[in-house]
Amino acid sequence: MAQRCSARRILDQQQPMPVMEGKAMLFKEFGGVQCFPICLNTKDPDRNRADRQAIAVAFGGINLEDISAPRCFQIEDRLKEELNIPVCS
Repeated sequence: MAQRCSARRILDQQQPMPVMEGKAMLFKEFGGVQCFPICLNTKDPDRNRADRQAIAVAFGGINLEDISAPRCFQIEDRLKEELNIPVCS
């Protein structure tokens, strides 16, 4: 049973990937912006923010997607305060 649970968990983690890949293509097509999806497997706003902050030096902007309220607003507000790149949701 543990194998079934872990397999299901892996599938759940990958569910947003096709949508995020499609959005990356739209950014490229209509904005001329190279981007790619990074899906984080955490519901903890502090961990989510810390992970994004750690990788932000390699990016020109961060687009937050598929994070439920109020966590999305908490993460977005703190990242906007802490980073020197655009952050949007």
